[in-house]
Amino acid sequence: MKKVIISILSLAMTASMAVPAFADTTADVQGKYKAGAESPVTISADITWEDMIFDYTEGEKTWNPETHQVD
Repeated sequence: MKKVIISILSLAMTASMAVPAFADTTADVQGKYKAGAESPVTISADITWEDMIFDYTEGEKTWNPETHQVD
């Protein structure tokens, strides 16, 4: 029983560290322990985002957020 509790707590800690500090997102997490159940295959992926840097000149053109074009 102690191993189950430790596993759940470590999973919860790991999941909470995976959310970036700037994200304003919450999610309810629920789990059930099933004795004797087989573990599914675990797949993981690392996702990285590049910087979103935009150059613009003020007064010459205007960005239209509805059409995603420069007017």
